[in-house]
Amino acid sequence: MNWRQRITQILLAGGTIATAAACGEAAKIPGGVCNANPDPCCNNQAPVACRQLTECRDGGGTFVDYDSGICHLPDGGTFVVDGGS
Repeated sequence: MNWRQRITQILLAGGTIATAAACGEAAKIPGGVCNANPDPCCNNQAPVACRQLTECRDGGGTFVDYDSGICHLPDGGTFVVDGGS
């Protein structure tokens, strides 16, 4: 049985409401859409870290460590981003 047949069987068995709830906006993700998302700018959940990340990326770097605030540049250099804190 392929996936289309399986979904059809579930819907025919009375699972239409459960399927719609699981696939639509009625399904709420615990922690929101940023749950387990490492991006600090997702819903501005960490404003200082978001500013650090943005400043680093604007400078052409890659930001790895939010605790130290070190931005790694493509040429191998680094600089410390304070993020306005």
